[in-house]
Amino acid sequence: TMNIYIKSMSKRKEGDDKEKMLPIDVLAQTMISHGEEFESDSLFGTCLTS
Repeated sequence: TMNIYIKSMSKRKEGDDKEKMLPIDVLAQTMISHGEEFESDSLFGTCLTS
């Protein structure tokens, strides 16, 4: 099962800019995008974008 997990995590996903991205990169991009939706003084938003 570990081999299946590693294989699925290493697959690349196509992002908005048509550039191949790893799943962890897609997650990071999503967190930053979501963090920017909060007010500038939001601690949670700041944590997501840093």
